[in-house]
Amino acid sequence: MFSTKLSKGMFSITKEDPGSDFKRLNQIHSNIVMNSKDIQKTPQEADGMVSFWNESPIKLAIKTADCLPIVMIGKNGVAHLHAGWRGLSSKIYQHKLIEEIEPIEYYIGPHIKDCCFEVQNDFLANFPNDKELFLKKNDKIYFSLTKKAQKDLEYLYPKIKGSIAKECTCCAREFFSYRRDATAKRNWNLYQYTSNL
Repeated sequence: MFSTKLSKGMFSITKEDPGSDFKRLNQIHSNIVMNSKDIQKTPQEADGMVSFWNESPIKLAIKTADCLPIVMIGKNGVAHLHAGWRGLSSKIYQHKLIEEIEPIEYYIGPHIKDCCFEVQNDFLANFPNDKELFLKKNDKIYFSLTKKAQKDLEYLYPKIKGSIAKECTCCAREFFSYRRDATAKRNWNLYQYTSNL
């Protein structure tokens, strides 16, 4: 359905469960990140996974329906994150496990963009230092999750380079979108790396 090659590994999206080969989490919109070695067959509650390169092959799965799937590639390993506005507000990408991989690159996959992420006035209190990321259009307020993630990642890791998928999950009907359809279905965002890729 969607795929792109990263400097290390491959990111792809499918609507089908990728199977038990992929580590996955019971996602709870938190800033909890786990070492993928500690994830057993019963998924633990968390929203991010870190694997170190010596653990190859690495297969990590994150589910989204508008939130940001973020892959962070570092000198020592990779992080795969599920980040909604709560995860961004609590800076999920500042976790000590992510610092250990020494991030040098990030990729943000398809997610809801500021064209569609409408918020109410009370939402502004969640991001008091990000007023420039709120847009007003036709008496409605929209927030850029994309720019928030980009701003924080480049502040926390000044040498990091990044790229962002252009697709908005709410606009592009090939993706499941909770905001558009209130669906219970999810996009499976897959990261995989083997020494052969």
